Amino acid sequence: IVEHSRPGAPIAVIPQPMSLRQADPTDRAQLNIPPDALLVATAGQATPEKQIPTALHAFAHLRRLRPEAHLLIIGEVPSWYQEIDETIRQLGLETAVHQTGYLPDLNDFECWIAAADICISLRAPTLGETSAGLLRIMALGKPALVCDTGWYAELPPDACRHVPLISAGELDQDFLTAALLELANAPAERAALGARALAHIAQHHRLEKSARAYLDFIRIILGRS
Repeated sequence: IVEHSRPGAPIAVIPQPMSLRQADPTDRAQLNIPPDALLVATAGQATPEKQIPTALHAFAHLRRLRPEAHLLIIGEVPSWYQEIDETIRQLGLETAVHQTGYLPDLNDFECWIAAADICISLRAPTLGETSAGLLRIMALGKPALVCDTGWYAELPPDACRHVPLISAGELDQDFLTAALLELANAPAERAALGARALAHIAQHHRLEKSARAYLDFIRIILGRS
């Protein structure tokens, strides 16, 4: 898009940096989640483009096959966004879905991610922006289901599971459900996918690498002036 709008303009793609910090899993008992539950989680402010109702429908199918499964919404759900609670009630998931609410402490946010077994990080439509929430999920070595669009589509398929879109803002619900079931039933694959996600962050999203890329680009621009 930039090249089309400004032919010949110097362009650099610089990954958003993400620290590799350890996080101890939060005690699930704080939200009455059984310690042996299969815990699926979303992370970040819950807005319509995060497609959480779509994730809830996939989780409802999983719950029928794996009744020990629970879902955790990590982060703020704005008061004006009622569709999430409405979907939970419609699907009869009141006892299986939990919400942390807004977490002002980043460490608390990451510790809840660390408590999850599978993460769902969707965004459709997207403006192409990088998801810091997904980068944190991957940096904590968690397997993630993501949209096959925008920046998400640029992530390697061995570091996350891509869910295709039927249209600009509509995910393939059947694919999402099948992918969630597959990961739920394959703990070894979950661990391997999470390990590859962590390796991707370590290789491409280190602060030092991003800072060096900015400096290199600045030198190019100064050299052209």
